[in-house]
Amino acid sequence: MLLSKYNFFVNFQNDVIVYNSLSNKYIKMNNKAFELYFSQTSFFDEKEKGKDANIVEMLLRGGFYVSNPNMEIRRAVDLCMSKRYDPTVFNATIIPTNECNLNCSYCFVKRNGNFMSSQVIEASISYFQRLIESKNQKLLHFCTKWFGGEPFLRCEIIDKISEEVIKLCDFYSIDYHAMAYSNLTILPQNIEKKLLMWRITKINTTLDGVGADNDIRRISKNGASHFNGIIQNICRLREHARINIQVNIDRRNLDTVQFLIEYLVENGIVDGKKVTVGFSLVNDNENIENKHVLLGFDDDDFMRKVDSLYSILGKHASISLPTQSLQCFAAAKNSVVVDSMGNLYKYYREDKSNCSFGNVLDPSYTYTEAELAFLQNNPITKPECRECNVFPICFGGCYNMIDQSL
Repeated sequence: MLLSKYNFFVNFQNDVIVYNSLSNKYIKMNNKAFELYFSQTSFFDEKEKGKDANIVEMLLRGGFYVSNPNMEIRRAVDLCMSKRYDPTVFNATIIPTNECNLNCSYCFVKRNGNFMSSQVIEASISYFQRLIESKNQKLLHFCTKWFGGEPFLRCEIIDKISEEVIKLCDFYSIDYHAMAYSNLTILPQNIEKKLLMWRITKINTTLDGVGADNDIRRISKNGASHFNGIIQNICRLREHARINIQVNIDRRNLDTVQFLIEYLVENGIVDGKKVTVGFSLVNDNENIENKHVLLGFDDDDFMRKVDSLYSILGKHASISLPTQSLQCFAAAKNSVVVDSMGNLYKYYREDKSNCSFGNVLDPSYTYTEAELAFLQNNPITKPECRECNVFPICFGGCYNMIDQSL
């Protein structure tokens, strides 16, 4: 028996936490026990195994030791494929508009003012109706992500599509829930009632600093300062939807992000449950003119920075085991992006010229090369994925970052 290739070892106070990304289980051991069971790549002989039978059984059951490394890789691939072709879940990202009242320097969305016409709205509803009716015998969950631009600029579009899709899901006893990506700077007067009607249970928003540190990065088109308003809206909506504050980091705010985290903690904004915080690096895209602002961190550098920020959050950090889910919805068969013009994609990025596979205005489309490329791409064939110990919680990562030819 050998140590699993999917083990992680984390020092915690005077103990060591061992986490296995394939079984999604962990065990905490003191240093002496850790040295005994994890300081070697091969396991004990039968005599030693018999002496610690209970512990050995626990380690095997948790996947920390395996008898066949090749079978372990096959199990990871099987898990990936089961997520990719899961018939019980459908994820739809809908972009009612490309409009936005902000002009963030790093945003990849082309803010051309497009929004769904009445024709596209009706065609989108018909498209989802056909999808749900064709899949209803196996479909259990339908998740809508409202994206933009700023989706709350076009609440009437969300109204119309939500009403019809929810009605259809309820008819077939399919669990419907939704989330929104919003800058939370402009909300309809009756937003609490709207969230309930739209069944939006999660909102992803963004703050990049405190006060002016945020506003000079997330620039208002009319020159207004929005930081205090965003904080007020977070507090207003936290009882109606779980809110995640995304913090985008580059060279310009690398040294000041900690002040934002301290502000959120000291003012009781974040609690790790109703309001959480996440971090990401600003990635290169065609809208970023000053490429020198990009950090170019590797994963280890970035995780060290994130760890330091989570230490500031302390008990207010959201702590849970990683989710074994596709990190890129483009890899799932049951997923689609519908943009403001009705174009269909497997994922949304700044250059979409080669990845559309249809339009809701044309219901006669069949699978195209662009769509099949996502489904048939097998990341485990890549050496870096085959050897990576986070594959069972990553499954190849973001297709936009991995293969620009798709």
